[in-house]
Amino acid sequence: MDDLPEISTINSYKSAGLVLVLFILLVIVNGIFFNVSNRANASDELNDTFIAASLVFEISNQTYSYTLRRTSFVGDTGTPVPSATIAPTRASRLPVKKELFRMTSATATYDALNQNNAKVGGFQCTMFISDNGDAYFTGVTKTGSINTTVTFSGETPVLVIRSS
Repeated sequence: MDDLPEISTINSYKSAGLVLVLFILLVIVNGIFFNVSNRANASDELNDTFIAASLVFEISNQTYSYTLRRTSFVGDTGTPVPSATIAPTRASRLPVKKELFRMTSATATYDALNQNNAKVGGFQCTMFISDNGDAYFTGVTKTGSINTTVTFSGETPVLVIRSS
């Protein structure tokens, strides 16, 4: 008779363990099916989850008398977009979305204005992020009395604008 309570105690531990194992399996199976249905039904939302961050590109106005006025900024732009003007001897940082395993780019166009707000030149540049995360300027074109140079400040690509 002393053995009966011991057997019932072992059986209660076995049934509690079985319930625990079944619960864990239920959670795992539910998680697998939930993820599959999300991938099938919401591909745009899934793509949004891959957005890792924005990388910044710097435009440095190293002229002493020209104001740079941005006339357009299109493409995979990050937020927030800074002011559209860069005063002489100042810089501005433009964000471009960085996504895993996807190339992204944005193109900015600027006018160079003298002290009388007359256009003396301008430039256009494309900020490019490769699918492995490398960031650089490409397709820099200029007009008028300015020069452009591409450099880096640490890992940040910098487009330097100078008077010619």
